[in-house]
Amino acid sequence: MTGQREVNGLWSIGPLYSRHPATDPRDVFVGGKNPSQAESDFENGIARMGGFWRQPSYVGAYLTAASLLVEQGQARGSFDEIGLPAFYLQRHAAELILKRLLQWCFEIIECRNQIKPRQAIMITNRHRRSLNNEHDLAENSK
Repeated sequence: MTGQREVNGLWSIGPLYSRHPATDPRDVFVGGKNPSQAESDFENGIARMGGFWRQPSYVGAYLTAASLLVEQGQARGSFDEIGLPAFYLQRHAAELILKRLLQWCFEIIECRNQIKPRQAIMITNRHRRSLNNEHDLAENSK
């Protein structure tokens, strides 16, 4: 990574800070924040969600939260208390991944339609709405 320097496990280029996968594999954010800002935020109990050059990965955040719940269940010797919220977070992450895959499929269809307009495949507005606004994809595919 030419032209970059590592600072406390973060790779930085001027004002842009990005977590390095070797030191922070959680994939919760694309981009990072200044190490002194991270330290100050932690000391003051502040969580920052996004910002310029720092966008949240919802899938990464939900999976990280689920992993932390499972770790707490292991540490306390019981999964009963954390089972429901951990499963919810895992299922929601899987739903977001599936929706991303479906969105890519829609984009592929749209590109194909531009190449072969005479053989266009129509994507209904109902399907577009269900992808973006609904949680029950099975119900909306009827």
